[in-house]
Amino acid sequence: MTSKANIFNKYFTSISTAPDSILSKILPRFHMCIDLCIPPLSIEPLDVYHVLLSLNPNKSKGFDNWSNRLLKNCAQSLATPFSLLFNFILATSHFPTAWKIASVIPLHKSGSLHDVKNYRPVSILPSI
Repeated sequence: MTSKANIFNKYFTSISTAPDSILSKILPRFHMCIDLCIPPLSIEPLDVYHVLLSLNPNKSKGFDNWSNRLLKNCAQSLATPFSLLFNFILATSHFPTAWKIASVIPLHKSGSLHDVKNYRPVSILPSI
């Protein structure tokens, strides 16, 4: 199984990574602005509620094991705790590490199952 993962990793990296010489021409240069402040943000429970209601319950759950169906069905109960959590994250400027991680899986497009070029990488993200 590890050899298959290494083959997919090598192929996906080869098609997804641009050389530094190209990136320096494409990406703009950003200068640090320390004299400007972003006004404090606040996420209201009603906003969270509307986002939770808009989730597609037929999508698979993320690797955090929270299903969209559960989040949507419990939207009214979860809106206030989630808004408190999100506001705490904004106030402390500490984004949970687990929410920064994606699980990448190979998804077969078409053709032979034995050719790595017939797969595309799909990122499975945390639902929350």
